[in-house]
Amino acid sequence: MIALEPKVRRAVEGILDRIVEMAEKCVEETKIAESKMEESQLHNLRNLANATDSVKALENFISYQMGRREEWRHNDFGGRVLKDLEKLRGIAQEVAKGNDVSRSVHLELIRIYIGFLYRSFVARRPRSSE
Repeated sequence: MIALEPKVRRAVEGILDRIVEMAEKCVEETKIAESKMEESQLHNLRNLANATDSVKALENFISYQMGRREEWRHNDFGGRVLKDLEKLRGIAQEVAKGNDVSRSVHLELIRIYIGFLYRSFVARRPRSSE
């Protein structure tokens, strides 16, 4: 993983609320927390995002999950995540302001987004009474 320079890191922190809202909106609008999706599935996505420097590998993983698991197709959840990753590419280009770091910024934004996607999912997940 590539460390972002302080100026770019501050720019990323400046748009953090926007990324959190994007992730929360995805969970809320697709109602994925009300589906059969398991925490472990999103945990695996988060682990992959933190382990890879390839956006294509993440997109492939999501597409694969959509093909094999009904939960990823629930209200087009997987498709929505893929669209959000593409939006993050545009945001990364804005943040990087044309520098070659836009790929690194894009990966960092994806990692942040997926982390908040996971947390939002867990927070909205109905809990069985104990």
